Amino acid sequence: MTKKTVFTICASLILFMAFQSLQAQFLTLPQTSPKASVIQRIGITDVKIIYHRPGVKGRKIWGELVPFNEGKPRPWRAGANENTTISFCHDVKIDGHALPAGTYGFHIIPSETDWILIFNKNHTSFGSYFYKPDEDALRITVTPAEAPFQERLLYGFDELTDNSANAFLHWEKLKVSLKLEVDVHEITIANIENELRGGFGFFWWGYNNAAGYCLSSETHYDQALEWVDQSISMEKNFRNLTTKGQLLAKKGEIAQAKQVLKEALDMAPERMQKRIQQMIDKL
Repeated sequence: MTKKTVFTICASLILFMAFQSLQAQFLTLPQTSPKASVIQRIGITDVKIIYHRPGVKGRKIWGELVPFNEGKPRPWRAGANENTTISFCHDVKIDGHALPAGTYGFHIIPSETDWILIFNKNHTSFGSYFYKPDEDALRITVTPAEAPFQERLLYGFDELTDNSANAFLHWEKLKVSLKLEVDVHEITIANIENELRGGFGFFWWGYNNAAGYCLSSETHYDQALEWVDQSISMEKNFRNLTTKGQLLAKKGEIAQAKQVLKEALDMAPERMQKRIQQMIDKL
């Protein structure tokens, strides 16, 4: 075989392998366990879970397809295919345990009684094959509950309140839930401060809206007064005067509150005068 022939064969093999590689990269085919995601906002905090959804397909899941007490050498990937991940854009508490904002690989060590739920700092590895316990950020032990039959693995959220929600995993006839809590007011105040350093900080209504949030949420009154005073210094009007009057009333400064609300009344359009007068009468 000549050198030219050998070169031709090698070149052909390289081209064939490159073609195969391109096919692998660009062909989109159905997956046995399709990819899914679910997102829930709590206050202004987004919680997102990305996972793949295997089906029961007549199999026994718990204790067989997903073995019990298999924490070594690796736990269950809490789904199929790639790593199941859960992301928080702000710090949260999970069943009372603090967890910093970020994206985590989610893994489970199930048993016949209690399950260990794992939030691992490594969220980019494939499945649990490269899982390392020393990269765990948090472990929580929970007890699964019986639930109606669910063919495809399902993650979701329920029991939503202003500052919390339950995240759940439901598959076959078992369901596990975790309570997620966020400090909505502190997160929102920090976000407001940041946004007021941007475009909102050039307009009176940005500071008035910030003060209005504190008023309606009954929090951070002193900070709210600073914001509404900044709004008034930029453009005094019945809206920010009304906000300030109500804030002063919340702080128990009744005489000053009445004075500011009367000034708002004098500036208000006719459609708003009755409402402002009612505020004054209640003080």
